[in-house]
Amino acid sequence: MNRFLMNRFCLPVVATGVFLSCAGCAQRASDAETMQTAQAAPSAPKVETHAGLNSTLWVQTAVEARVSSLQAYKLASLQLDAALKNKSWTASTEQAARPVKEWHRLPPAILLDIDETVLDNSPLQARLVKKGMDYDSMEFGQWVYEAQAKAIPGSVAFVNAARKKGIKIFYISNRARNEEAATQKNMQRVGLLKTISDDQVLSRFEKVSWQSDKTSRRRFIADKYRVLMLVGDDFNDFVTGAKTSLEEREKLMLRHQKMWGEKWIVIPNPLYGSWEGSVLDFNYERTPDEQLKEKYSELDTLEIPEP
Repeated sequence: MNRFLMNRFCLPVVATGVFLSCAGCAQRASDAETMQTAQAAPSAPKVETHAGLNSTLWVQTAVEARVSSLQAYKLASLQLDAALKNKSWTASTEQAARPVKEWHRLPPAILLDIDETVLDNSPLQARLVKKGMDYDSMEFGQWVYEAQAKAIPGSVAFVNAARKKGIKIFYISNRARNEEAATQKNMQRVGLLKTISDDQVLSRFEKVSWQSDKTSRRRFIADKYRVLMLVGDDFNDFVTGAKTSLEEREKLMLRHQKMWGEKWIVIPNPLYGSWEGSVLDFNYERTPDEQLKEKYSELDTLEIPEP
């Protein structure tokens, strides 16, 4: 090929190559500029969340939480005189199954749960939230031995009012026997116990038959006292067989509907409880993701299905 033909054919190719090269440079420059801009712009920090964040905040900051406890204990206080006067009054289903003549002359007593009923463990929950942890027995044990839980609003006033009327106070707790000394120290400090006494706090495993189900301990008290009232934050504080399906819990609740708000007083607890276990079929071996998926599946949105 002579020089003239070479110039005719090669110049356009060279020109095209120069154009493409320049276009590529321009694109790279544009990409680099975009990258620099993105690096210069402050990115929003990643916010870690926790399943217990909102419920813990509600317990610790909401006036609604304090009012809920105060009104529950006020309602309980309003029942005391009627409960004392009516000798056939009992809050114990274990006692009610027996003839009235067997227990109507027994001295009066009230049974209360401890955690989230008279002692506020939300600081422990706050620690778990901040650490990104779920319930941990070691963390709970450490918290118990610190003995610095505050009293649930209204609880001390109610206990004192009952004592003044000659009513014996018992606490039935699923804290373990070896945690009882620290628990009583804490309760005495906030005014829930006048003295440290082995007969006022009935802990889990204190006797072989005293398992997490509280029926045997309620029966133990009902043999010696007329039970005027049960106060707790969990279904297990009131009935036998609380660890069952959501449907069966609903049936149990309705079966005893005359007891609620009169002989049985519930303190609100959105932090944890047998209600959560029921949602999970009490299968705590599932991974956190599996548990979360199961909880989502129980949400009722009332959405109308598409045709």
